Amino acid sequence: MPPSANSGDDYGNWLELLTTHWPGLKSMDIAFVKPRWVSSNMVMELSSRGLTLHEFIISLSISAVGFIVLSSLAMLGFNEFIFIKAKLETQGEAYRFQYLMTSLFTQGVNVGGGNLPPAGTEGRVRNDFNFSTMGSVGGNWALIAVFNREVGGLGNVPSPPQYRRTAVWYRAPSPLTSGVVFFDTGGGGGAMTATYDDAYSSRITEFEMAKELGGTGRLSGLRVRAVFRYQRPSSPLMWCPTADRVAGVAGCNPPLLNYQEFTKSFRIVMRNNTQGVAPNGGVIEERPLGLLYFFHMLNPARWNL
Repeated sequence: MPPSANSGDDYGNWLELLTTHWPGLKSMDIAFVKPRWVSSNMVMELSSRGLTLHEFIISLSISAVGFIVLSSLAMLGFNEFIFIKAKLETQGEAYRFQYLMTSLFTQGVNVGGGNLPPAGTEGRVRNDFNFSTMGSVGGNWALIAVFNREVGGLGNVPSPPQYRRTAVWYRAPSPLTSGVVFFDTGGGGGAMTATYDDAYSSRITEFEMAKELGGTGRLSGLRVRAVFRYQRPSSPLMWCPTADRVAGVAGCNPPLLNYQEFTKSFRIVMRNNTQGVAPNGGVIEERPLGLLYFFHMLNPARWNL
């Protein structure tokens, strides 16, 4: 038998034994024995010994580099997820802002073309403005509009139109807080106030609105533009309008600032607003879209069965 890993025989004695008993054994045949036997011992030796200190340090270093790379990729992916989430939320806020502005103003009735404040029951909208800086608002707050809007009858029984007083405010942005448009829809009664209990739209840095007047000088439409902002997780929060940043206003240029903006522009047709007064003082039913009249439909009572 060839020498085992546990025997005291060495390789030379084993070859001498082979050539003594089998003199016809060729040296070439013996050459094929050594590599197989030596290779087996080498494998057994390698499998039974541990790592040296240098090998351990090298292995640890390679593992650490791999861990750092994977951690960096995971953190990058997480930050990108948060950034995309903020983008989608801001886009949703912009569409909500357009919906609130359009749905409220299009139901406005008896809205004149003059500037605020309102004149009796006649609603008014602030003259053309462009709040492109924090200082252009003229203070922290600006009243945008006060008017009555038609909300339809009550319940499922036909009744005369019902009206609610509606008011809109804009709170100017600051370095640490965004601009906010507040809507008091008149559902709670009492004094008109701007609070987070009513509808509002935030993440705004610029707000602009221009009036369109009909032939009789009454309000027939509005052109609205608002700039919305979303920021990367690694960026500090900063809501200054771009013009204030360029002007170097205090607090508007923190380090590592990284954000994106997009503009929402749309037109509102005051489709239910009467456009004139008859010679005898009665209201003319002519509206911006002619004789077309829009109203909140009341479902017949039988539909609720």
